[in-house]
Parts: sequence; C-alpha cells; structure tokens
Amino acid sequence: MKKFLTIIIAAFVVFLWGTWFFAPWWMHRININWNLSEVGPWGDSFGAINALFSGLAFVAVVRTLMLQSEELSRQQREIERQQKRLDASDRDAQIDQFERTFFQLMGLFREARDEVAVKGAGLDLHRGREGFEQAHKHLMQGLQGGFLFNPPDEILAEFVASAYTDKVHSQSEQTLGPYYRLLYTLLRRISEQKILTDVEKAKYGNLIRSQLSSAEVICIVANGLTKDANNFKDYLEEFRIPRYLPAGTYRGWIGKVYKPESLEARD
Repeated sequence: MKKFLTIIIAAFVVFLWGTWFFAPWWMHRININWNLSEVGPWGDSFGAINALFSGLAFVAVVRTLMLQSEELSRQQREIERQQKRLDASDRDAQIDQFERTFFQLMGLFREARDEVAVKGAGLDLHRGREGFEQAHKHLMQGLQGGFLFNPPDEILAEFVASAYTDKVHSQSEQTLGPYYRLLYTLLRRISEQKILTDVEKAKYGNLIRSQLSSAEVICIVANGLTKDANNFKDYLEEFRIPRYLPAGTYRGWIGKVYKPESLEARD
C-alpha cells in the first residue's frame, strides 16, 4: 500500500512537470498566446503551487529512498536467516560425522577392554571387567603401606603412580596399553571438538563414563598420575572421571592430587 501511494505521488509530479514542459504546444492548440512576457506575471501567481509541487516531489523522493532502505533491510534479514539455516545444516553434518567416529571408537574401546588380561593370585588370566577387578586388587596391595602410614600430600601422586606401575601396568602393559590409548583418544576428541557446546561435551563424556566399572575408574585415575600418561590427567579432570570413585581413603587421596572439582557433580 505504501509503495502504491509513492508511485501515485511520483506519477502526479511527473504529470505536472510534463504539463509545464509541453505548455507552448498545448496552449497554442487551445489558442492561448505563449509569450513569456505575457505569461510570466500569470505564472508568478502560481508560485505557491510551484512550491507545493516541489515539496511533493521532495516527499516522493524521500519516500522512495525510505522504501528502498526498508527493502534492503528486508533482503539483509532474509540473507541472515538463510545463512543461519546453512550454518545449522553444516553443524548438523559435522555432528553426524563426529558421532560416527565417536561410536566407532567406542566400539573399539569396548573390544580393547574385553582383551585386557590380568593375572590372578593363582597365575590364571582374568579378562575384561574381571581383569580390572584383579588389577584393582593388585593396586590396593601396592597401596597397603600407605593405608597404614598415610603418606604426606606432596608425595601422594608419586606414591599412587608407583604402586600402579609396579603392581598393575608393568604386569599387563601389552593389553592395558591399547585400552588407555583409546580412552585418551575419545576424551581428547570430545575436548577438542569446537562445534560441541560444553553441555554436549559433558553428554558425550557421560556416555564414556557409563561404560566404566568402579574398578576401571580406580585404575584409570592411577594411570593418569604416571609419567607416561602425558596430559591424560587433564582430560580425566575435564570430564570428571574421578567423581565416580567409591568412597574411602583412596578417593580422599585422589581428591588431593586431582582438581577438587573433578570429584564434584556438575551444576
């Protein structure tokens, strides 16, 4: 409606201008003398009307510019909406790709856990979750002296790492190595995936946690303290894996060598 009104005003102004431009021709056709010396005073009487027409022309131009600005703004908003739809579509595709890789790695991680083999008291091999139960027992045996004498806080990390290395990892490194490498890769991929929000990262981290037994968590946090673990501990803290440790002295020790918030629930 606004655009139609502007067109009407503009057409009216053009009509008036055309009438004035062709005045000599049509006035001659109706037998009116077009002599500037004679029609000048007559034309001067239309000064107010001329000013009105000029004002109308100015209004028409301004209104046209306003309509053009509104149209450009509308087009810009539409372009932004289209870009958002494209961005959302691209993000969905990236999420799909991430999840395909993530769940493939999860499958390999479960297979690696099933292959973990730890010797029991009778030198028989225990595999999978039972293997981690045996690893847990071996670790607790290595820490037994600490349970009695309570080592100082400044050597706790080294004490736990040494007990784990001597009693567990050195005996089963061949099968534990792939397990820890896959767990490290899973956590790192989630942490470094820029398209994921913090909430989404926590969700995928919880999916990994749901696959872990208490015995696994006990061994994992001990492994994170060893010299060969590099920044594995950082990812364990980021995804709060120590939070799922059973209550007891060992959990208290881990709370002193890992960030305190890694043992707390998320808000």
